[in-house]
Amino acid sequence: MDVDTTCSARLCFIADDGTARIATPLDAGDIAFEVVAPVRAFPTWPHKRSYDGWWWAATTGRSIGYESWLERDHLMLFDHDPDVTGIASQPFWIMFEDAAGAVRGDEGRVSRGPSHAPDFFLRLRDGSGVVVDVRPLARLDAATEQVFDRTKRLCQQLGWQYRVCTDLDVVHARNVRWLAGYRHPRFGTDPAMVAALSDTFRSPLPLADGLRACGDGLQWPAVLYHLLWRQVLTYEQYLPLSDTSLITTALNSPQRAR
Repeated sequence: MDVDTTCSARLCFIADDGTARIATPLDAGDIAFEVVAPVRAFPTWPHKRSYDGWWWAATTGRSIGYESWLERDHLMLFDHDPDVTGIASQPFWIMFEDAAGAVRGDEGRVSRGPSHAPDFFLRLRDGSGVVVDVRPLARLDAATEQVFDRTKRLCQQLGWQYRVCTDLDVVHARNVRWLAGYRHPRFGTDPAMVAALSDTFRSPLPLADGLRACGDGLQWPAVLYHLLWRQVLTYEQYLPLSDTSLITTALNSPQRAR
């Protein structure tokens, strides 16, 4: 498919005062898109085929909207990623410009024409940005890919990454979904237990054996799962998490305070 070498567009986002603002590509790098409000609502109606809702993110300490279970699961993985420090959903409208330079978008009734609101914006630990679209493989068609291509080229101009996230590995998603139940910082507030678990699993050890070595208290599994969520401890993510899973410390992974 032939593509343009450049992608001219403007970004419409919601400012802190609740008003819609327009940013050019020159302005975009100075805007904290990871904390903006969604530019679109998450409407619900009878017999709706997707399920929307809000995910409380341990990364940000606030709830972030999603429009489908696939979006929710990818949002969960962003929250689980130690490199991600900020997350916003529906962060802006991209209003593409035509060859004559006229803005083509519908945010704020500025004009009529094609526009695109990516699903998420991520801020990474190194300060860089990531724009994310989530779409099942079965729903990727030529029209969608054309919009995603223009979005990718805009991101390249802005120095951002662009990701199209599709279907997830079922086992991996199920594991992280379980660990997400222990994502709240309250599960990691006992420094002695955190240190004991980190020391116990310094060398790979089955999950159940490590817990027995630490003690019989009911708190130990909760702290262990919290450390697995934070990736202070690691396991084989694509195998079912169980009592026999080998757990060890993530010596080469950054740790973050939540």
